[in-house]
Amino acid sequence: MAMTPETFYDALVYHLSVPNLYILKHKIVPLDYLMFSNSPLNINMLYTLSLLLSDEILARFMHFFLTFVSAVTIFAIGRRFYNITVGLLAALMYYSIPIVLSNSWGCGNDAGMTFFFALALFSFMLWVDKNKYNFFYLSAVFLGMALASKYIAVTLTVSMTAVAFIHLIRVSESRLETAKRIFLFGLIIFAFILPYLLKNYFFTGNPVYPFLSKILGGEGLYDYAFTGTWALMSAPFSLFNFKFMDFLKSFWTLTISSDQPQNYAGPLFLALSPFVFLFRNIEKKLLYILLAFLMNYVFFWYTGTPMFRFLIPSFALLSIFLAYYSEKISRNPVFMFFFHLFIFSNIILSLNIAWGLKISRYLCVNSDRDSFLATQKTSYPNPSYSAIKWMNEKLPANSRILFSGENKTFYLKKDYIPYSVESNLQPLMEYIKQAEDGEKLKGIIDKNRITHILINYREAVRVNPQYKTYYWNERDRKIFGEFWQKYIKLEYFKEGAYLYSISGRAARTEPNILEELEKKRDWTMQSLHEVFERNLMWDSLIEEYQMLLDYGFNVRSQLDALRKLSGRKAL
Repeated sequence: MAMTPETFYDALVYHLSVPNLYILKHKIVPLDYLMFSNSPLNINMLYTLSLLLSDEILARFMHFFLTFVSAVTIFAIGRRFYNITVGLLAALMYYSIPIVLSNSWGCGNDAGMTFFFALALFSFMLWVDKNKYNFFYLSAVFLGMALASKYIAVTLTVSMTAVAFIHLIRVSESRLETAKRIFLFGLIIFAFILPYLLKNYFFTGNPVYPFLSKILGGEGLYDYAFTGTWALMSAPFSLFNFKFMDFLKSFWTLTISSDQPQNYAGPLFLALSPFVFLFRNIEKKLLYILLAFLMNYVFFWYTGTPMFRFLIPSFALLSIFLAYYSEKISRNPVFMFFFHLFIFSNIILSLNIAWGLKISRYLCVNSDRDSFLATQKTSYPNPSYSAIKWMNEKLPANSRILFSGENKTFYLKKDYIPYSVESNLQPLMEYIKQAEDGEKLKGIIDKNRITHILINYREAVRVNPQYKTYYWNERDRKIFGEFWQKYIKLEYFKEGAYLYSISGRAARTEPNILEELEKKRDWTMQSLHEVFERNLMWDSLIEEYQMLLDYGFNVRSQLDALRKLSGRKAL
């Protein structure tokens, strides 16, 4: 599964796009409109190495390998401290989780972060078992590496530090010794996140960007610009909107009614969860594992986004705990029947996710890379790949592309200005707001060395109703219209993505699609088709109706009529 081209949305927006830009620019640079470039980037730096050595396939394989080694480490923990059966059951439980498998196939960072956490857990348990403090501090090293991979690892770090503090109180000779050791433990962890905090400070003025944006600054953030806060910090079950009954039901609710395929945890954990309450006199190391999981779960729900994908490292803890008690009754044939049934269901769920990604078409059918990447699929909506491929092949080396309505920029090998619709301001909108008229906008465009603008109209129609990425007013649109009329020339279009060059003076006026969509106040595909029809853009309409036909809609007659208008023959 990892040997296919990358189509995971998050990877194309930032996990791979950020390393790609660093490579193109030959240095680490601030990316003002891509919030996630200011996150901890340990895993992304591994992707940078992969891209320098090869391509995104190697990066995907690296993440897959880290996930596999995480499962091996979980097996080693179970075998080292209990027996081989516990190790096998724990590794099987963890590695069969659909969100773990699906995350490992692409260039995410949740499963990769678990690699560092699993090593931290192994070191921690060796410390508890042998009372050798070199393992204690080694655990801090790996926790620091996990935290330097993703901000959300802070909940794991706090949980493990709290458990370490509890054990220190039990075994240390004095409170002063406990304080010294826990301080050094935290200092080691902090040392690994410090480079990213310093990078954020120098690039944004806010070391924990995008957090505390109202106090420390959050330039480039959409919600900061319009409300002075960062709305993504207010998750449905956050500290300020916490409902105790929803929290108690949360594990059941997320397992049964997960609305995103890549957040499926499968039924196994839910079925085995009563083990948490059935057994008494829990062995010390298992008790620490359970405490760490419960504390992380509580901290996570108070401060984070309630999605199972962000709990992947915690599932390593839960797998070991549940595997220990599953082994106690593993000789019961009824239990083992249902255990294997749930493992099988996890695998089926994982294959279902793979089917949605259309991986089989690439692996089993004679499908080339370009065709695969030009076709939309789950987590890969409305790709601009054909236009990006054209730019890579046709544009001069000194070109610089401004994206609008499109975030999936990784495959472009020319310089470009990216942004994220989920959380950032759009650079095109910001340039317009800085200008006084069309000529001044042209000056700003030239100052930023922008030679082309790529607008993905299909994707713009998809994201704008939810994210308001075109947050302009009548004045802004007038300025953009003046600029558009004088300087924009269409160079290429394919599958909804339109590439425009910025010339000294355009030979003819291209239809201003964004303006016409805004006038209608109806950002839908139907409105886009109406705009194409009104401007006699028959080739564009043919592409739209061909897409509908490919998806099974009965539009053959409309497509034939459009081809007659365009003078094109059916393929």
